[in-house]
Amino acid sequence: MTTMTVTEQGKATLPEEVLEHLGIRPGEAVRIDLLPDGRAELKAGSGNGSWHELSGMLADKVNGRRLSIEEINDAVAEAGTAGITIKVDPFPSNDDLNGLWVEAWGDHDARDFGKVLARSLAHLGAYEGRRLVGFVNVATDGGLHAFVLDTCVTPAMRRKGIATMLVEEAINVARNRGATWLHVDFEPHLSSFYRGCGFRSTEAGLIRL
Repeated sequence: MTTMTVTEQGKATLPEEVLEHLGIRPGEAVRIDLLPDGRAELKAGSGNGSWHELSGMLADKVNGRRLSIEEINDAVAEAGTAGITIKVDPFPSNDDLNGLWVEAWGDHDARDFGKVLARSLAHLGAYEGRRLVGFVNVATDGGLHAFVLDTCVTPAMRRKGIATMLVEEAINVARNRGATWLHVDFEPHLSSFYRGCGFRSTEAGLIRL
């Protein structure tokens, strides 16, 4: 374990071994994510995303031809999810899930997710290293129908294709585990997202109990 001392002026210097471990060079940004229970996570900040970097990222895809806008978008999304791992049935701790809920949804009363996950057809987590940054639950009626619930990604990791990765893998898992129909309810602003994942609009009813 590495420790640092904070000066009377509130400053601290990161040890060289920490900078090397994080891959941070002089002049680069450091990102600190505040976590529940007084914890924090330190990592290298995002790059500047220059056009030079983008052209280098796409170089191996060009092969002497022009790329379509769809291919460029796919490549950028792929780069944005580098280092993200999707795990099926990881059974995150309550601390991890409650922490993600606070980040993703705002106001949230801590709850025990154990009973929910135990009854699910599947659940999937998106991980950056060991940190849970996204989640989706697939509930079931025990027969042909399954239901996508609680799709969420921590705000700092949104618009990188992580939610799409989660839902697309949830579709595959639900199919492989015997579901014939996969349902999802969503607010109007998410309609294009779920249509992009293959869902079509249907009439449905809802009542709050």
